[in-house]
Amino acid sequence: LYRFFCRLYLKKYKSRTHLQVTEQNLIFALHIFTLNKRLQRYHPDLILIADNGLPAYALKKPLQSKLIWFARNNYYRFHNRVLCPSIGTTDLQIACSMERKAITKADAVVSPSEYMVGVCREAFQLNVPLFVNRNIILKEGIKDIDAVDLKARLQMPTDFPLVYIPSAGSPIKGKRYIYEIVRQLIRHTNNAIGFYLSGPIPQDLVYELNLLKQAHIHIPGHVTWHENVASMKTCDLCITPNLREKYSNALLESKTLSITVSAFDTGGKKEMLGE
Repeated sequence: LYRFFCRLYLKKYKSRTHLQVTEQNLIFALHIFTLNKRLQRYHPDLILIADNGLPAYALKKPLQSKLIWFARNNYYRFHNRVLCPSIGTTDLQIACSMERKAITKADAVVSPSEYMVGVCREAFQLNVPLFVNRNIILKEGIKDIDAVDLKARLQMPTDFPLVYIPSAGSPIKGKRYIYEIVRQLIRHTNNAIGFYLSGPIPQDLVYELNLLKQAHIHIPGHVTWHENVASMKTCDLCITPNLREKYSNALLESKTLSITVSAFDTGGKKEMLGE
């Protein structure tokens, strides 16, 4: 019922496309409305809140409480980015406007990279401290996971390199480049190479990859984190054509496993991989 009234309200913007992001944010707002009374009773010293879905938009911050905003999404970073997956112009403008209102409640902003701090400074007039708190990974935990021999599963020689491409089916992770990367590497190596494509893969990309006859490609779809790491451990190289990276856990895991990484110079990747 709430979604229905959201769509009625959003019709005033006369957008030709569905305002998906804005509607999602308004749905989040409904849940936060139900939380506000309990939040006032509890009266926390600190409120830690993420920006994805803008839960702070409808939040009523109790007096004396401090709100720490974790800036990991930031709709402004999609502004005027032609190659990024499309969020409708109207949808993006409304989402950015909502975010500008929500972030005024923040007493401090925490981001995973200097890149995201820069985006916040560009997008908002902020008079609060901005901090970088990078993603972390427990080396002992990741190294304790037993490897899965993907080369044997793909029936390829052990001296063939195996390439890991994280979240290959995601548009913002560079889905539009995956087929050509795989095709060119197969051509230049005379098919003496294999690929592990993680994450859900849409049917159009599966169809394209199936055109590469005799190729050694492992596409398991969505798997658990442990299963993904176990498969990564057989890989020799990580390639990511990610278009708007914040601070990639996949690259952090690859570095921890001493896997060489090749990536587009976008977002916060330079901070992880060096110049």
